[in-house]
Amino acid sequence: MAFTNDLPASPGNALPVYPGAPLGQSFRVFAPPSAAGALKSHLEIFNGSARAVRLISLLMMKDATIAVTGTVSIECMLQRTTAEGSGGTLAVAEGVGDATPSVCAADPRLPGLPSGINVRFNSAVRPTAGASIARRQTHPEENGNASGSQYPLDFIAAGRPLIIPPGTGVEVYQGAVASVGMVIFDASFEVG
Repeated sequence: MAFTNDLPASPGNALPVYPGAPLGQSFRVFAPPSAAGALKSHLEIFNGSARAVRLISLLMMKDATIAVTGTVSIECMLQRTTAEGSGGTLAVAEGVGDATPSVCAADPRLPGLPSGINVRFNSAVRPTAGASIARRQTHPEENGNASGSQYPLDFIAAGRPLIIPPGTGVEVYQGAVASVGMVIFDASFEVG
């Protein structure tokens, strides 16, 4: 499960130092906009493989291409999961078009996404919840630019990737307030 060039823990810090260099095969997740909805599962990455997944970046941003009326922010949480959700839309490998959720290899000359690693959007049945990791909020188009939340919000602390061990996953889900508008997610991960 270890990545080949993980570094030892730095002095006074139990977490390994992440130098920013690729440590495994890299993938990008492309997601079309997702409509706001109370307790909605927007994005899930589940690792059903025998390899480790290192989540490098997971950005949330508002979709500013639509006009909506409403001023309630869209609050989303990132949590670990212990079982995979179902339904919704599975991302396809090397998908084509702006309406197709896809997982693309950073280097298409390498083998594709290992079997068992699934990226799912808008699960009909949410995955089994694990530990809460982070919370982010963005405002809808109506007041988003004035609020300063037009910039992408990263769920992953800079330089501190999140490891997704085999048999577990992560989910971004919306809080209990329905809100309005749409959000976009952009993710990068590596498979060790």
